[in-house]
Amino acid sequence: MASSSRILQSSLSGSVELLTLCAAGALLVHTQVFDADVTTQLSRAMKNLFIPALVFGSILHTAHSAIETLITSRDSIALQQIWVPVALAFLVFGMAAIFAYPITKLIASGKQQAVQRAVFACLVLGNANVMPLLVMQSLCDTFPPLMRTPHCYDKSMGYASLFLTVINIISWTVLYQFLRDSKDSDHFREEEAPLLSQTGFRSSINHPMDLDEPRAPIIDAIKRVLCSHIFLAVVAALAIAIVYPLGNAFLDDDGVLRPFLLSINILGNVVVPVNSLIVGAELYNSLYGCRDEDRYIKYKDEEFGSSTFLVILFWRLVAFPWIARILYVLLGLDSKLGDPLLGIFGLVEFNNPTANTTVMLISVVSTRLPRIGDQLRYDVAKTVFWQFLATPIFLTLNTAAALHLQYARL
Repeated sequence: MASSSRILQSSLSGSVELLTLCAAGALLVHTQVFDADVTTQLSRAMKNLFIPALVFGSILHTAHSAIETLITSRDSIALQQIWVPVALAFLVFGMAAIFAYPITKLIASGKQQAVQRAVFACLVLGNANVMPLLVMQSLCDTFPPLMRTPHCYDKSMGYASLFLTVINIISWTVLYQFLRDSKDSDHFREEEAPLLSQTGFRSSINHPMDLDEPRAPIIDAIKRVLCSHIFLAVVAALAIAIVYPLGNAFLDDDGVLRPFLLSINILGNVVVPVNSLIVGAELYNSLYGCRDEDRYIKYKDEEFGSSTFLVILFWRLVAFPWIARILYVLLGLDSKLGDPLLGIFGLVEFNNPTANTTVMLISVVSTRLPRIGDQLRYDVAKTVFWQFLATPIFLTLNTAAALHLQYARL
């Protein structure tokens, strides 16, 4: 009974922390400390600096620890700490995409192309960074079996960084390109094009018809991966970890390069609070922003609609976690994984609402869509907002189910 209460307290604690940080971001916008430009620039800073710093430090620690265990004990299971989170990321994203395609066709077939792609992104992209880190931190601090696990949160951070690396690379390359190539609303030509051509507003933005030109999205995605700061951080961390003496220079208490690593970790540690502030600010901007409702006529094919919000919520917080638990049982992963923490972490990654990264992606992409961009930001923000309100209940129940699956036989 005590364990059940601890499980509920731990799961609820992570959700409350996230909601509190997001509320702080909304407050900064409400008090005019933040504006839309600030949050957009912070989103770029997250992508180019803070997340790569987190990824570098965490992956270096995890990979070096796995290699050290392999060298000293000849235990190949230690390598699960590296390849399982990576494989899990591809599995989660791949499964979500497979199911999201028919769901999008079912609920958004009559919508504008940009709306369909935004719906697809909300179905596919789960919260791979802030939410899992907060949940795992709460579980490591309050759930007895995990409290007895050495370096519980450090390991979780390493697993999350590997998972986050893959998801962020896919998100900011393939998914970003997919969203970026969306056409503006077909109603643009009917209502806004003549007005905007007179004002010269479109001179700094690509015209919707410009998006019809041939592109090579796969090649663009590969280039974005190879040139991204996150990918370079991964390569650098793995290279340093493989060169064992060099890894020691970074990680040993008296290592020559340890101060450099500590400085990088300071940058990486701001990912959770800053990312949450950005999401809160973006939600506030999108839900209560200065949108000119009289500028154009609303069309239903430019909006998500109430049923779309409900379907996305049901998929992210009920159906997808349920499918994950079924697969977990059928594959017998509770006994096959060398570290039970990996199992808990994997199930937590299936239990998340639509990612706050989706809000940031749409925020950047919407600048190319003057007709429908504001509406997309509003609808995606509303999607994330309603899921955040439901998260304390569903995340608590899903996390409790995950802990039961992993530790029921102990």
